[in-house]
Amino acid sequence: MKIEITDNKKEWNEFLLKNDGSFLQSAEWANFQRNNLKKVWLWGIEDGGEKLAQLLAVKDNFLKNKNFLYIPFGPTFKNGLPLDIKKIVLSLIIKKLEEIAKSEDCVFLKIEPFSFLPSGRDFLLKPAVKRIQPQKTLILDLRKPEEKIFNDFRLKTRYHIRLAEKKEVAVSRMNKNNSNLDSMTDIFYNILTRTADRQEFGIYPKEYYKKLLDIYTEYFKSELFLAQCQKEFIAANLVIFFGKRATYLHGGLDYQYRGQRAPFLLHWQQIRDAKNMGYAEYDFWGIDEKKWPGLTRFKKNFGGREFTYPLGMDMAFNKFWYFLYKILRSFK
Repeated sequence: MKIEITDNKKEWNEFLLKNDGSFLQSAEWANFQRNNLKKVWLWGIEDGGEKLAQLLAVKDNFLKNKNFLYIPFGPTFKNGLPLDIKKIVLSLIIKKLEEIAKSEDCVFLKIEPFSFLPSGRDFLLKPAVKRIQPQKTLILDLRKPEEKIFNDFRLKTRYHIRLAEKKEVAVSRMNKNNSNLDSMTDIFYNILTRTADRQEFGIYPKEYYKKLLDIYTEYFKSELFLAQCQKEFIAANLVIFFGKRATYLHGGLDYQYRGQRAPFLLHWQQIRDAKNMGYAEYDFWGIDEKKWPGLTRFKKNFGGREFTYPLGMDMAFNKFWYFLYKILRSFK
């Protein structure tokens, strides 16, 4: 069994698609992180020519000069891999990651799996204080008929969608192929900024979203959905299409137009488009009754099943700075 560095984007993404991997482990996400000046490793784990797992690891920082090694929603294992083989693979991965983390002067290693991993206690991994990616989400099944999906929404949600249509809210869709994407990204960012200020949550710089919306490949598509009423853009969402899943990642509403109920119509259009494109699931990307009560109630209006990801795991290499990191995370 061996670890191989890989740069074959097609083979990398095909493995993810066959084994239900996340867009955060995609070749496009690796390039996106590099474009944001992050150091990235792509490894495949093979045995006798058969790929058993692969992972994308990113060198990130929690303070200006304090780094950690991060695996978002990974590693991705081959479906059906026996537990004992998973343990051997994970042991090999962690040994190699420990070497990299120390050579890169990382304070700790953080693994946030997308699916079940063998017990971290077997590898000196400890439960993380908090995940960076959402712990819980809401997944809507798009394989049902469109009428059934709509009728499963709460009564008020169906009413708000129809009300938005009655108020002549129109939804447009933008991606890299549209010549006016830059100006629409500016509109999206302005709406997102006002929403973040009102609801007191953090967002990335505008350039981050522009780079993300520059991704549009066979495997990974970033798109904007914008709601417009009386020539004014009043709400906007960013959606990622990858594998079998469409993921609502970021969004905002111009609060003075809240009566138009645009976010309800936006999500309904995103759900319909994802279904028509052949995607099997729509991910609302994070719910938390305590941290985001209003947003969580809004998302639950659309139904779907709640899903809880496995708890993240950490391995500390510098106990003092790791302890400080945990204190900083406890306030976020």
